Amino acid sequence: MGRHTWIYWGISLLAAAAIALLVRAFLVESYRISTDAMAETLRSGDYILVKKHAAARRPALGRVYLFHAPQRSISEPQALDSIVPASLVISRCVALPGDTIYVDDQGYRINGRQIPRSPQSLSDYFVSLPVKPLVLQAMDRLEIPQRAYREESYGCMLRFTAQEELQLREALPEERQAQFIREQIAPYRVIVPQKGVAYALDASSLIACRSILMAESGGKARIQEGKLYLDGREQSSFTFRRDYCWMLSDHVKASIDSRHLGPIAFDQIVGEAWLRWYSSEERLCFQPIP
Repeated sequence: MGRHTWIYWGISLLAAAAIALLVRAFLVESYRISTDAMAETLRSGDYILVKKHAAARRPALGRVYLFHAPQRSISEPQALDSIVPASLVISRCVALPGDTIYVDDQGYRINGRQIPRSPQSLSDYFVSLPVKPLVLQAMDRLEIPQRAYREESYGCMLRFTAQEELQLREALPEERQAQFIREQIAPYRVIVPQKGVAYALDASSLIACRSILMAESGGKARIQEGKLYLDGREQSSFTFRRDYCWMLSDHVKASIDSRHLGPIAFDQIVGEAWLRWYSSEERLCFQPIP
């Protein structure tokens, strides 16, 4: 093989490598999922392709996105395994700038529209002492696993999916239903921040937007007794410099999303989860992600 041939192949290999790097950086990249945060849509062990071009980084309602978490703690589960940075999280976009979110025990309402709970979403339940043996027997018969079991003074705490709750209630006598209680949450209302729009502040919005208020104020924001202070002066509103969206996963207990992180800035989005190309159950599958 002549010298010119070696040069030709060397240039060709370098060009191919450069193209591959450009495609990975700006167009599409493969990632491996390591949690069940997206329930039936994506499972632990699935490999997905993520579109990373500019249009794919602008969120649309109902689509699944990979994004950088604005902050993490060591107690939070990782959304992806160690082959990618720990700050990467995957969730579905459910609200855009200016949308109003209301959260209560029934789930989410976006601009007044109810988002139903996924059959696989997990919640904590209190089981009183009189009904505890019945619940445990039904769990054994229905092959429902014991998750996060915790003894309490007057009963115990367990964690079930919405589908398992329905199965257990059907197995219990009607007079015992009131002793099997899903954990209650305090309702709250949040408006997703929009670039250049003055954002009215209350206790709920300060909790939900704490991390982005600190980021956009350069760490100068101080939140005390349900009020925001900048340079020592109380603020009744704040004008954000970026657009944000609200990301939501199906499994509350197995995921990190806007319930924990607050609104996600558009520029934190890596790209749209486009195609599941491999799973441990189906092997090569090439299925679009709904």
